[in-house]
Amino acid sequence: MGVDAIAAIDVDDDGRGEVIAQRGGGETLNLAWLQAQQASARGFEEHAIGEVPAASHDLGAGPCTVADRRRGPAELAVASGLGVFYFPIPGDTAAGGR
Repeated sequence: MGVDAIAAIDVDDDGRGEVIAQRGGGETLNLAWLQAQQASARGFEEHAIGEVPAASHDLGAGPCTVADRRRGPAELAVASGLGVFYFPIPGDTAAGGR
């Protein structure tokens, strides 16, 4: 099943842009961080962020705000369905991220 990008940011401060995406249908949208792989590899590794109620329209969640704090995890806020939802984005500590 595909995903729809809702933001692009360097979540883990590794110099590569990554994608915040949503997928779903029905009553919920699942949010994910698509972490860019090392230069020698291609593609993204998917990390679950959380889920929100589906929006009342076909476009899904939005608008989206991502804050990249220097202390603590990056943060995501999305508006969808029943209000605005906040999530810390899980970091990849093995890669030096938060």
